[in-house]
Amino acid sequence: MDQAELLKLTAENELLQFLGVEIEKATGDHVVLSMPVTPKVHQYLGIMNGGVSLFLAETAASIGVVAGQDLSQVSPLAAECAATPRDSARAIRIDR
Repeated sequence: MDQAELLKLTAENELLQFLGVEIEKATGDHVVLSMPVTPKVHQYLGIMNGGVSLFLAETAASIGVVAGQDLSQVSPLAAECAATPRDSARAIRIDR
């Protein structure tokens, strides 16, 4: 299976589809994902659940590994991610 086919299958993943995650750019050096922040990803205080952030980070790392490797030589399987809860959070807005 080549990189383009793996990236297509990744984009069709049910969880990515449910959350509305789009793969905007995928190279071995740079991955850009976008996702609408809607109530379905909010925690009880109305801000995005930290687990969703970790999911996005792991997904981007996995995509970057696949996009940056010669898949005829290696078979990347997983990326390791860790998160530490913070005492406070602040809302940010990023416009393109």
